[in-house]
Amino acid sequence: MYDKLTTEELTEKAEQLEESGKLVEALEYWRAAVQRDSDPVSLCQFGNLARTMGKWSEAEGALVLAANLAPELPNPYTLLGFLYLDQDMLEEAMSYFQKALEIEQTAAGLTSLGMVQLELGLNEDERASLKEAIRIDPNYEEAYYNLGLTYHQDQRARAVELLAKAVQLDSEYAMAHRELGWALRHPLLFTQPTVANSVKTI
Repeated sequence: MYDKLTTEELTEKAEQLEESGKLVEALEYWRAAVQRDSDPVSLCQFGNLARTMGKWSEAEGALVLAANLAPELPNPYTLLGFLYLDQDMLEEAMSYFQKALEIEQTAAGLTSLGMVQLELGLNEDERASLKEAIRIDPNYEEAYYNLGLTYHQDQRARAVELLAKAVQLDSEYAMAHRELGWALRHPLLFTQPTVANSVKTI
């Protein structure tokens, strides 16, 4: 079936199936496409879908190959970071997020790094990453949310300010609404934050 299609047709079909939620079929088309042509972009798309489906080994192989073929691209490193984060391999995740940021500094990348640093207990490093994310993109709500979490024990007013900013930027940000409400209703019990996977003075 796949032999009758060009590589471009395979990737187009894979994207269509993925958008429609038919992930098993989409993965088969991505697999056929990258076996025919090891394009770094297609490898990243294939690897990310495999990661989403919990196929860790296959995802890792595709993303490592993409990184080797195109070491100048940040995406393979970013996706490897998420792959290892999904598996609670925090040191590895942090290393790959840092590699991606060495190539390109983005608010999303710095926020992802900050998420891992928080999980590792590196609060000061996380705050530095998230403040830089906000400097790059003052409207990136996930950076405000995650930065707010770092203040939940020692500076509740600061946490409330940052969480409120996240809600202001995205009125449908459910986790930010929840943490803000918890902080306002139970100030002494605001000790169980949930990290997102995404202020007047910083």
